[in-house]
Amino acid sequence: MPSLRQRLVQSALRFRASCRNELLRGSVVVQRRGPVHRVLRDLYLFSRRHPVDVHQWDEEYSGDYTERLETINHVAHHAVIMGYLTYGTKKPTILDVGCGHGRLLRLLAGFDFAEYVGMDWSSRAVEQARSLSIPNTRFEIADMNHWETTDRFDAVVLNNCLSYADDPSEMFHRALGWLAEDGIAVVAMYRGLGAHYIWTLIQSQAVEKVAACTVRDERTGAFWDIKVLRPALAIAT
Repeated sequence: MPSLRQRLVQSALRFRASCRNELLRGSVVVQRRGPVHRVLRDLYLFSRRHPVDVHQWDEEYSGDYTERLETINHVAHHAVIMGYLTYGTKKPTILDVGCGHGRLLRLLAGFDFAEYVGMDWSSRAVEQARSLSIPNTRFEIADMNHWETTDRFDAVVLNNCLSYADDPSEMFHRALGWLAEDGIAVVAMYRGLGAHYIWTLIQSQAVEKVAACTVRDERTGAFWDIKVLRPALAIAT
């Protein structure tokens, strides 16, 4: 039976989680009714005025798109993602949503993971990732907007894919459902049009920020924001 001190600590943690969730619910109302939120939403919708379909992605991966992703400008934010995924000693199971041609996977190949699942709707991209022949990996060709799984993962990576989702908030919510107990979602996003709006949608959900950083490429001036999030209720146990 837990001691009095342990019961008090557990009660305090549950109370803190409850307060945090109530604040988050309140922030949703403010964000979705305020003029700033409307401006951010309009910027996001403008950035989505010409959505890219699967055939265009296949053409991109058949061209020089992979070479552009391999440039040194992308090293820093990929290294941060890799650092978050490999933090600690546990062999994680990883889901990489929008895995592309396997750029992140190739960086992870030198680390010990239990399983890596890469999902992308471009068959051309998945073909390139699968050709790496890295052990303990499997791939699925699917549209992230409709893909589901009964598997649970220690980490779900959403690397610059939410900006292509039909509904970023719903996509992120589903990703949280794919987490194992104590699992984390690693979200990385290029700071372009609409990115701040997507972050407000993500952070208005019941999540706890475990870690976060911003990477800036001084040569190009590009910014990447990377955050590690987990369901807020996880802190109430």
